[in-house]
Amino acid sequence: MSTPALRSAAPLPKPNLAEMLAFEAQDKNDLDPKPISFHRFFEHNSRKDNIMMTIGTISAIIAGLFLPSISLIMGSIANNFGDGDIDPSEMSELVAQTSKLVILVSVVIFVFGYIFFAFWQHLAENISLNLRKLYLRALLNQEVAYFEKIKIE
Repeated sequence: MSTPALRSAAPLPKPNLAEMLAFEAQDKNDLDPKPISFHRFFEHNSRKDNIMMTIGTISAIIAGLFLPSISLIMGSIANNFGDGDIDPSEMSELVAQTSKLVILVSVVIFVFGYIFFAFWQHLAENISLNLRKLYLRALLNQEVAYFEKIKIE
């Protein structure tokens, strides 16, 4: 049993298909990201940020160049153990020399890897902070009517 108010309600108007498609197209155009140039990523960087980015990148390249040397060193160790004609004193000297080389390469990789990570992490924090400041400044410069249009659910 239905109430009289529900029975007498006027039927809902049928949506206009052209209006719906236009509305959907407008929403899609608003949501589609617009491509930007590569240099636009770095336009808010300070001189200090650019220097840190350069040092971090060079450090990453250096650390990356030393990584394959560990494999070469380990290959030489395998070759040294494969030779059966080396006496024990020469073998211990070779192992000590190779150990020093592994330690040296490992320290170089660690130091330059740390510099790379620390500088790029600091750079990311600086960029994030600058973008937040710009966003807040843009929000505070808006007219009050802009905030009245926003529907918060």
